[in-house]
Amino acid sequence: MLTFQAHYDQLRPAKGREPSPSQATMLYIGLYAMAIGWVMGGLKAPLPAHGADQLDHANQRLMSTFFNWFFFCLCSGAMLAVTIVVWVQDNVGWEWGFGMNVVALSLGLLIFGAGLPFYRHKKPVGSAINYPDNEGLNLLN
Repeated sequence: MLTFQAHYDQLRPAKGREPSPSQATMLYIGLYAMAIGWVMGGLKAPLPAHGADQLDHANQRLMSTFFNWFFFCLCSGAMLAVTIVVWVQDNVGWEWGFGMNVVALSLGLLIFGAGLPFYRHKKPVGSAINYPDNEGLNLLN
């Protein structure tokens, strides 16, 4: 939504004017959708857990290497977002900055989806809260 709003002039207010209710609504919906998507399902919990499930848990070096690379890539992406993307938005245009993000996200989703046949799929078993291996951390009793 933010990319469309940055690209089409009729979706943005004229310079020095207040946005119309529909323009402001589109902006706020885009911002809130982005914030909710990041917090609710983005990278907070599912991606590191999914990546770790693909590896042999007995090999601590492999697990450590995965998390080192995961957080390195996470920090590198954040650094690129606050340097290169901001520079592009300031010097080239907002639609190009948002467009770069759309392309990067689409590419990431395409790569993630392409690996779907190769992932280890585990069926959930029992309760995460009342798990017998918690060694005294049984929260339900």
